[in-house]
Amino acid sequence: MIEMESKIVIAAPFCPAFTPRQHGNLYEIRTYTMQPGVTGRVVERWAERIEGRAKLSPLAAAGHTELGPLNQWIHIWAYKDAADRFRIRDEARAAGAWPPATRGMFIKQENMFVVPASFSPLR
Repeated sequence: MIEMESKIVIAAPFCPAFTPRQHGNLYEIRTYTMQPGVTGRVVERWAERIEGRAKLSPLAAAGHTELGPLNQWIHIWAYKDAADRFRIRDEARAAGAWPPATRGMFIKQENMFVVPASFSPLR
């Protein structure tokens, strides 16, 4: 092994409890690298909008890194499939429910789609 990365993430106040659940067949993991010092504002802005957004598709997790790569905001959403993901994101934008007002607070975005393994507690 040449490289390894570990992260300790502090859950946002509105993050659902991590318990086994049936959410969907596709999960989107988004990681934003934030400008230093904006974590509190990001949490506040998300808290203002998260209820409306979570009505469209389940939020599996959201939080910021405490150890590992610093200043990262990570959120995980569940979808039935890729078509469901695109439909919901378009619907959220059209309704003005998403995204939160965080323009200029992020300097990098990483996006990953994952399918839960048969033994995953999130399906």
